[in-house]
Amino acid sequence: MIGTVFIAFLAKGSHQQTVDNSLAVALWVSLVNFFLSLVLTFHFDPNQAGYQFEEKLNWLPQLNISYHVGIDGISLPLIVLNCLLAILALLYVKKSVKERVKEFVILFLLMQSFIIGSFCALDLILFYFFFEVMLIPMFIVIGIYGGKYRLYASFKFFL
Repeated sequence: MIGTVFIAFLAKGSHQQTVDNSLAVALWVSLVNFFLSLVLTFHFDPNQAGYQFEEKLNWLPQLNISYHVGIDGISLPLIVLNCLLAILALLYVKKSVKERVKEFVILFLLMQSFIIGSFCALDLILFYFFFEVMLIPMFIVIGIYGGKYRLYASFKFFL
């Protein structure tokens, strides 16, 4: 999330300079995310049952809704894989996306952070929030950067 805000406020220079700076910041953010996921992997105790790295904050105690995140043995490899694939995808973007690269990178990083949030969510309402919010940048990416039938595909995705 912080990387997307930083990219949004990057100083505008030439088109190529903006593209290069946006991709460089996004790649660094993804590398940091991947490094942090590896740190989680090394500090994860597979012999301990239950969730680890748990955080809980009550939002609406009357409805039993809370910000409750944690990692277990299933979500940890998915988080590491998500962070690794983000790096590979951003390296590929350098060659494939030619227009609105800054916007694409912002949407991509937002989508990555919400995917990680959905892997970590332990509260059903929080999982639903992360999952649904993740679909918004994906819908926009499909609609703007897709192939020949991108609008058709994005509306099918929406439905």
